[in-house]
Order: sequence, then C-alpha cells, then structure tokens
Amino acid sequence: MFSFLEFTTVLLLSLRLLPIFVVMPLNIFSKAPLLFRLIIVLAISIIMAGLIPIASNVLTMSLVLSEFLLGIVIAFGFHTAFASLDLI
Repeated sequence: MFSFLEFTTVLLLSLRLLPIFVVMPLNIFSKAPLLFRLIIVLAISIIMAGLIPIASNVLTMSLVLSEFLLGIVIAFGFHTAFASLDLI
C-alpha cells in the first residue's frame, strides 16, 4: 500500500496543513465537523504527496515539530489577515 517514505511524506504534509484547516476563520470551515476537516487534510496531503519528490528517509522529532510549528505560523497569518478585514 504505502511505503515508509510515502507515509512520512503524507504525515509531514498533513502536520503542516492540519492547523490551517482546523482553525480556519472562514464560515464554511467553522461549521464543518472536525472529522470532516481532518479527512480533507488527509486527502489533500495524499494528493500532494504524489507531486512532491521524496528527499530524505529520516523522520526525526525535530522535523515533525518544525512542520507542525510552520503550520501554526501559517494559520496565524490567516487569522491576522481575516482579523484585519474585520477592523475595516
């Protein structure tokens, strides 16, 4: 089914996309159940994993944490953009 390299690619992509889709300030995603948002994240990650070449076969805790923190920073950017639109 999946090799270890493909599984780690999907895992890292989903860790980057997860904070963005879970806390997205759009009304469409705020009303959707959490399980639906998780399924969307996994589907997008699986699609994107086929497009990204696998560079490394090492999965460390620092790599996992950095991907998750990068997703949090991107989600914070979305929140600040939508908060600035609410001020207008």
